[in-house]
Amino acid sequence: MIGMNWSNFIMDFLLLLVGFGNPITPGSDMEQFDFNGNGVIDMQDFIHMLSLQPPITEENTITYHHEETNRKSSMLQGFEVSTH
Repeated sequence: MIGMNWSNFIMDFLLLLVGFGNPITPGSDMEQFDFNGNGVIDMQDFIHMLSLQPPITEENTITYHHEETNRKSSMLQGFEVSTH
């Protein structure tokens, strides 16, 4: 997990989900996600991966105002985050 940015994080997260619950073959790409070293991608590895999520910075968001609903929303790389 070199230089964790959002695109790397999402791709790594999807790879972790593919291996979730499966034993790891030594030397495979999945070995980097066995954070607790027990040979299986489990919930502890899943939680650890979530803790590596990159921060959401204001410079990466675009805020706009919905005139009809009187609420503000932010767009972050294609995902809408609404605030009421």
